[in-house]
Amino acid sequence: MNTVLKLHAVDVRKADIGTLVIPVCEDAAIHSDRTVAALVRKAKSYDEFTGTSGKRLSLYDPPRMNARRLVFLGLGALDRMDLEVFRGFSGKAVHLAAKRGLSDVWLAVPTASKPSIASESLLTAILEGAYLGNHRFNRYKADQPEKPVKTVHFIVGDADAKAFRRLPKRVSAICRGTLLARDWVSTPSNDKSPREFARSIQKYGEKAGLKVRLMDATEMKRRKFGALMAVAAGSHKRPVMAILEYRPRKSRQTVALVGKASPSIRAA
Repeated sequence: MNTVLKLHAVDVRKADIGTLVIPVCEDAAIHSDRTVAALVRKAKSYDEFTGTSGKRLSLYDPPRMNARRLVFLGLGALDRMDLEVFRGFSGKAVHLAAKRGLSDVWLAVPTASKPSIASESLLTAILEGAYLGNHRFNRYKADQPEKPVKTVHFIVGDADAKAFRRLPKRVSAICRGTLLARDWVSTPSNDKSPREFARSIQKYGEKAGLKVRLMDATEMKRRKFGALMAVAAGSHKRPVMAILEYRPRKSRQTVALVGKASPSIRAA
């Protein structure tokens, strides 16, 4: 299932929001939106929540808002915040939403953080964390009680919504490739022989508009691919090589990328 990522420049008080997840810094203000900043101050007024890393606070039916649930996640101290912290925040937020059976969730993106973190890098990390954190490898599970969230909404400022309107599409494409690789790794060797693996590459390559050709063992032997044939000799499964070509218009040079499958795939 592909996760839908959407950027929104909305009034948090008026937007129809089911669950809004807000990241909280322990010792600094990281939200310039006045409503979100006020909500963070309200959350910190509770003794059990200070914004320390790993802490969580939930509030329901906040006054003068359409949101039904607010979830505050502590990120820790400002000097320890990096892109991985924000990536982990959004992944955890989406995971919590999935555990509660929600079809969508809203995330408040920080608009004032460490000067060393650029806005695009920060937003990219949060988008990545949400997409990757929403993935479930359920191929071998008969029962799937926890379903991924369908849509993740990100609340950003007007300028960021316009400047980065194409970012969700780009991040989604990269994350789909990442998750495909993870699924291949998670699939046991008996279900991903060289032939099955190559056909999977062919399917996704052709879907992306690439020219794909599969080279079998006979052709590899004829072309004297000795090293590859020697490795494959340790398996009863014959090797297959997938060749993908992308020919963009007005290209001026040829770039070749050579990938090597994992030992578990070769030895299948």
